[in-house]
Amino acid sequence: GRSLDALGRNFHIQLDDPIERDLAKAEWAWLEAYRAADAVPFGVDELSPLGPDALIEYYLTMHPAARLVHLERPPAFRWNGADGTGPVLLVSRAFADVSLTLLDGATAQLALELGEWRQAGDLLEPDPHPLFRLIRAGAIIRKES
Repeated sequence: GRSLDALGRNFHIQLDDPIERDLAKAEWAWLEAYRAADAVPFGVDELSPLGPDALIEYYLTMHPAARLVHLERPPAFRWNGADGTGPVLLVSRAFADVSLTLLDGATAQLALELGEWRQAGDLLEPDPHPLFRLIRAGAIIRKES
């Protein structure tokens, strides 16, 4: 009685090797991101013409095709095309291509906080870099006014 689309959802718990579990979780996140709803990401090109006052007024949240994978063995995780370093893998699909970005702790924490709409001004303090990392990864959307 299970959908074929859900067959691999918990496959990682059947595996003994933590490196294999990380890969299985990442592959499942890739499939979910690939099949997730489309949305136009809030991109770097939208940032350039904005002044700081305009940016702080926007409400932002995670893209519906963004997934976070907490890795058990981050240093051992290998997937061609994964950028960055850190304990959390961000799997995102801004348009047609799925991208992989390893996130540091501060950026991963911000991604978790963006499960709900948040005003950009609140996300820039004390360090704006985590927000800009998520924007560059295509993992953020902006609320249309």
